[in-house]
Amino acid sequence: MSQRYSRLIIFLILSFLVTLVACQVVEQTVHEPTAVPPTSTAMPTSTAVPTLVPTITAVPPTPTATNRPPAPTAVSIATSTAVATESAEDVFQDRLSISPDGRWQAQTLLTFVEEGGFVQGYQTDLTVTALDGTTSWVAYSTLQGAGLGYDVPTVVLWSNDNQSLFFTLSATPDGCGYLLSTYHSGLYKLDLANGKVEKLEVGGALSPDGKMVASMVWEPEIGVEIYNLADQTATTFAWDTVLERGNTALNLVWAPDSQAIALEFAPGSCEETDYSLIVLDLLTDEKATLVWHEPQLFSIVEWATVSEIYLRDQANPQQTWLLDVNSGELTRVD
Repeated sequence: MSQRYSRLIIFLILSFLVTLVACQVVEQTVHEPTAVPPTSTAMPTSTAVPTLVPTITAVPPTPTATNRPPAPTAVSIATSTAVATESAEDVFQDRLSISPDGRWQAQTLLTFVEEGGFVQGYQTDLTVTALDGTTSWVAYSTLQGAGLGYDVPTVVLWSNDNQSLFFTLSATPDGCGYLLSTYHSGLYKLDLANGKVEKLEVGGALSPDGKMVASMVWEPEIGVEIYNLADQTATTFAWDTVLERGNTALNLVWAPDSQAIALEFAPGSCEETDYSLIVLDLLTDEKATLVWHEPQLFSIVEWATVSEIYLRDQANPQQTWLLDVNSGELTRVD
């Protein structure tokens, strides 16, 4: 009995101990939370973001506008005498002249206007353009009828102050013309600043200094008239020698220092061959006959220096001759 009782007591004690231990484990599980790492509020050091490359569409640049002043209102000096339709143009002459300061270019362009295989007219233009491309003036433009020759706008002189251009209309007759080709119709002045074209009241040969104009006069006496552009006065130098030549073609050429003039004349007939050249000194009114009744038909190409005049043989244009103004000696130089 006692032994059975002792086992029961031991069983109860063991059960109590097991229950006690289990309760402690449950209590610990409920009241002691599991440690959780603290939540960090710091931003991540870097976030990988893909790089986006935009698609580029090529756009052509906008051109910068060039300021080109308009052409002068009166661009045509001569009246057109022919109208070409459905025509083809052939360039016959293309001359360039550059101003002394290198800022301007004058271009004389002559084209034959053809229709049906025949020349119907001559288109002549003088365009003056600033070499920096900012300004372009149409100084002269006209269409002339065929059959009676044509006038070509020809640069005479750029002014010393680089503000003006003087030009004339050089006659180019059909057939034999000889010195007639040196005749000039009028004298014009182009203002490079505004494109205004002015026809001077006097016509003739303009002196290299741009101050005087020389022309032949027949009344009240035959001579050479020198017109001063500044004070608008005229001085006439008698030239009776011209009477000895009869009906002649004449031409005036200035010396490079503007102090002398050469008068060259020849017969008006194409069959005759006769040439003379006389120099007039404007300071002394003395005349020097340098060529007289020369059988070769010459014409002045250039009065290069005070003492040197270059001539061209009209029958042989490839031949150039040097005329010594001091001695009258004529020497072939080509």
